[in-house]
Amino acid sequence: MSRLSLTTTTSTGCRASSRHSASTPSGDQWAPTGDKWWERPVQPLATDQEWEEHRLLHRFHICGGYGRKPRKHPLDNKPQMKGIVLKTLIKKPKKPNSANRKCVLVRLTSGKEKVAFVPGEGHNLQEHSVVLCEKRRVRDVPGLKLRVIRGAYDCAHVVKKSR
Repeated sequence: MSRLSLTTTTSTGCRASSRHSASTPSGDQWAPTGDKWWERPVQPLATDQEWEEHRLLHRFHICGGYGRKPRKHPLDNKPQMKGIVLKTLIKKPKKPNSANRKCVLVRLTSGKEKVAFVPGEGHNLQEHSVVLCEKRRVRDVPGLKLRVIRGAYDCAHVVKKSR
């Protein structure tokens, strides 16, 4: 009895030993013709149309995608940095809040120009004032990641209201 005659059909309609069947493939069903593994034809991994559809996913798989850029520290990983005020600004916060935020455009000692928030009520900063900035973001103003330290250099302390 040869191996080719031992094929049976299961309850799902699939052949139990389709590897050794002598029949030719019909439709999209693939069945090898040879009995030895080196005599069998190579099954294509995908058709040209399937490859065209998935080439972007394949490129991401091979290259590893784009990923996220690492976050940059606004002060080049320094805790504080000195700067000179170029201009005073007013920034508007995000939706539920409405009070305008007092900010200054600062040229840091690294040469970068950044916007920094001035905390507290009122300030005495004007053009050419020297300030000390730290990395501390303001949550309700997008993109504002620096804060002026009150009481350092030309920025005065917050004045308490007298009763």
